Amino acid sequence: MDRADEQDDVHAGVRVNRIGPADRRRRLSWWLLDCTARYTAVFVVAWAVASATAPRVADPSSTDFSVVLPFWESFGIWLSAGPGTFAMVGLPSLCLLLVISGRRESMEPGEFRLLASGLLSIPLLVFLFFGFGWVLLIMPTAHLLFTCWLMPLPFRGGTDERH
Repeated sequence: MDRADEQDDVHAGVRVNRIGPADRRRRLSWWLLDCTARYTAVFVVAWAVASATAPRVADPSSTDFSVVLPFWESFGIWLSAGPGTFAMVGLPSLCLLLVISGRRESMEPGEFRLLASGLLSIPLLVFLFFGFGWVLLIMPTAHLLFTCWLMPLPFRGGTDERH
């Protein structure tokens, strides 16, 4: 921490360290980087599980829709849709995290997790419009896992919590 960003006060014989704006911005950028890495990891694992449990893809060489591709080919097709899904759901979720990141130190941890859970469920509505019913169980569960247990929150002392 830079000495220029620190201001020490003494109140009733106790030294109080105040954090300046530059250090606050530095902590926020590390928090966002940490959240982005954790969210991306959770999203990738959840999409792999969703791809493994997805219905099999119909064989394009057959006119009969009851003929489906083998599991691994179908899994690969669903898995290849992951980057597009991340663009439609993951990036808006990360943008919402950026929007609410300024409130993380002024709210109680439980309140902030509840707010984040509610806001991160908004991009999941994309799955309703495309009719991916099986994903509506897996992806909201992944979002709840992230917001309730994996999202770092600050302690009362001002340092970020590490799980």
